[in-house]
Amino acid sequence: MGILKYTFNCLMAVYLFAMAYFVATGPFYIDSVITVRMDNLSKPILIFLVALLLRTAMSINFKVLFSRHTFFWLFLGLASITLTAVAGEAFLRLIYIDGGKTTSGGPGNLPFEATFNSNSSSARWPVVKGNKKNGVKRILVQGDSITWGNGVREWTDLYPYQLLKRLNQNDEKFEMTAIAHPGLEIIDHRINLANSVTEIAPDIILYQWFVNDLEISKDRPENKMTIWRDFLPHETMRNMSYLYFFLDNRLETLLPPLNRSYSEYMREDFTYGTEKWSTYASEFHKWATLATSYSNRVVMALYPALPFKGEYPFKKINEQVRKLAGAHTLSWMRGKTFGEAGYNGAILKAKAGETAEGYLAYGPYIWLSKGEYEVSFQLKLDSIPQTKENGDIVTLDVVYDKGRKTLASLTLQAKDFAEKGSWETFPLKFVTKETITSEIEFRVLYKGGADVSMGAIDLPIDFGIEVVDLTPHLKGFNTYASMFDAHPNAKAHKIMAEALFEQLSD
Repeated sequence: MGILKYTFNCLMAVYLFAMAYFVATGPFYIDSVITVRMDNLSKPILIFLVALLLRTAMSINFKVLFSRHTFFWLFLGLASITLTAVAGEAFLRLIYIDGGKTTSGGPGNLPFEATFNSNSSSARWPVVKGNKKNGVKRILVQGDSITWGNGVREWTDLYPYQLLKRLNQNDEKFEMTAIAHPGLEIIDHRINLANSVTEIAPDIILYQWFVNDLEISKDRPENKMTIWRDFLPHETMRNMSYLYFFLDNRLETLLPPLNRSYSEYMREDFTYGTEKWSTYASEFHKWATLATSYSNRVVMALYPALPFKGEYPFKKINEQVRKLAGAHTLSWMRGKTFGEAGYNGAILKAKAGETAEGYLAYGPYIWLSKGEYEVSFQLKLDSIPQTKENGDIVTLDVVYDKGRKTLASLTLQAKDFAEKGSWETFPLKFVTKETITSEIEFRVLYKGGADVSMGAIDLPIDFGIEVVDLTPHLKGFNTYASMFDAHPNAKAHKIMAEALFEQLSD
């Protein structure tokens, strides 16, 4: 037993030295008689704490353990656990002596120390002032905590600065500013853009996107496996104990959820055609209309949820976003419910003499930039009362400003349908002479002249927004700012900047 304890002590000492070396120098790899790879402290600390617990167990006198001295055994067990906890606490306080100031999201409850541009006390990116200079293109970056640089100390390590530096190495010259902050979503981006785009007058708009931008309302599932938080003074213990903070963080990450995972929630609730996806698409259309109306070039950078194994879990969502940014058809139908109803292609039915006259459909309250458009309405004439063969059936129109202004209108009678019982498409062309941001509606007004069914309302749109998927550039290595913070580290920001440089250089 003595030899085993001595060997175990030696191995723990070597392991502790390796961890100390990592803290002092950063990630390292050894490929000799044995292979050693250490690029973060998550698993090493867990292994060391388990080893510490095992080493404590080795010190227990098992003759006493199985004797009749039950009280002494219990006391010894509690003492061993207490000593292990104290040792673990002391060890973690030594490893994370910064208290969170340089370890983003780490234990200690101290604010992370981040640097700012000396030209602005709140900017972690290049800034511009005044009118544009001749021959210099101006870039506006929009983003959330990724662009703001959560977890990265130096603002010059973030991708906006790195990208601008890279672009200005060529003959063409650029300047840049950004609007970014943790927690900003698509509605915030649209509001910020509306308030600043005429003053900034960007030649290029760069939008950093993450999958949580889809969440207009925050009703994501909670991880119910973290039941200990319901029985312990969780926040107090997280703030006071490094050991509790560490174990709580690791268990939340490692334990499987009892309900739907975040990945399942996003893939199921935001698939094409769902209400949540349609709500996001509507808000995206407003932002995209502004962006493409005031800038010659708009680029979206899709930042991936990392890490992952196998196929990217949000690949389908990324494909949906790519289509939304380019040429696609906006399908919409929302209004009074008659018979079967729903989103995108569901059927609304109205019967003469039973259904009151009124709007079968209205919405989607979108914005449109200056241009020529053609919206199509799917309708089916089910039957016509003999007394109303020449009566009006429906009026289709395109309106804005709460219906006070009309862009196009068409009234249909029975003679306008090729035959009864077949679906037909009725196009309605209209022109916007300027960018309209007062909520355009496509409406179907039922006049009571026949039995009619209504399908989808479709509007072809092409924003022409360029999309850069950063997934292939960032997968396969540790991008985390720290083991407690999934935001990209300085290396990931540099790779982002290089990928965006390649896109903007085309």
